[in-house]
Amino acid sequence: MYSSIIKKVIGITILVLLAVIFSSMLKHEFGAPNYGLSIVICITLICYIYGLYSAIISFLFVLLGIYILKIEVYDSSTIPRLFTICLTIITTCTLVIFLQSARKKLESHNIELQIYQDLLSESLVYQRNIATTMQQVFLPSIPEKFKNITISAAYEAGSSEAEIGGDFYDVLAMSEDELLIVIGDVSGKGIVAAKQAIGAKYGLRACILESKNPAEAMQRLNSILYLDPEFTGFVTLFAGILNGKSGQLIYTTGGHEPPLLFRNDADKCIELNSAGAIVGAFTTPIYANVTIDLKEGDALLFFTDGLSEARNNTDILGSDGLAKIMVANVCNDVDYYLSCITRDARNFSDGKFKDDAAAILLLVNQQ
Repeated sequence: MYSSIIKKVIGITILVLLAVIFSSMLKHEFGAPNYGLSIVICITLICYIYGLYSAIISFLFVLLGIYILKIEVYDSSTIPRLFTICLTIITTCTLVIFLQSARKKLESHNIELQIYQDLLSESLVYQRNIATTMQQVFLPSIPEKFKNITISAAYEAGSSEAEIGGDFYDVLAMSEDELLIVIGDVSGKGIVAAKQAIGAKYGLRACILESKNPAEAMQRLNSILYLDPEFTGFVTLFAGILNGKSGQLIYTTGGHEPPLLFRNDADKCIELNSAGAIVGAFTTPIYANVTIDLKEGDALLFFTDGLSEARNNTDILGSDGLAKIMVANVCNDVDYYLSCITRDARNFSDGKFKDDAAAILLLVNQQ
């Protein structure tokens, strides 16, 4: 504390001497001391070094020194000189006070801005962690193999701004021979859509595990979501139960994109159509089961509309374009096969999907 005071006193003394010397030099060169200029220079230096309060004290010392050494009390020019000094004092002090006040306000705003930025960064990190956790919930790891069927899944966000959305899938071994396959898309984006996607996914899982009938499970889920006041919008769904032993797939859809089945023996793709309505938007929609048999060498692609609606400036890929990509990239490595499909669809869309895209690919291998 004392060392700081001593430092300020020494600095003030030096500035007083500099002001007096400067004034003397001006008087010697020009015949009159330029008090106003010397005072402004001293105050500016002191304000820069010490701040407002020390500057005022230093300024008074400077003024006193100049007054004692340079002003002749009975000189006829004393009054005008004093007036000039006082005017300079008022102007300079006003300017100093204004600048100091502005500086303090700016510093205060900068501190507040930094606090807000820190809070925003923490909030973004927190939301990103929530998004990652929720993403893992409705895009879980899936079994790589079931009986003689190999499985792969992929998800790609359509934009960096939306960390999560409403696309989800579920692949679950219900028994030794039965595999549940679900893929869906909730309307909307962000946390709200993700929350509803989780509700739809686990709601359907519970319903289908109880009845083991895709159409009945879809009907029950529709009733639950329709009556839920917190559920807004709708969800498109595909739900199927695949018997890994017989190769029979029983499925139903609720307004979802029809999966594509590549028939190895025919070297072409067909759509697995079903006429069910979107889920959660109507009171009593009708859903029906459809049965199809998978054969050795077949490939079955489930996907959300972000993949089929990949588009460039003029065209949309569509199911037909996606089917051509499937036929062109057929191979026995399910992971590589799916990566080629998503790669070609992405390239069609100028290197970036415009919407979230999720997909599941099944390959039926030799027994």
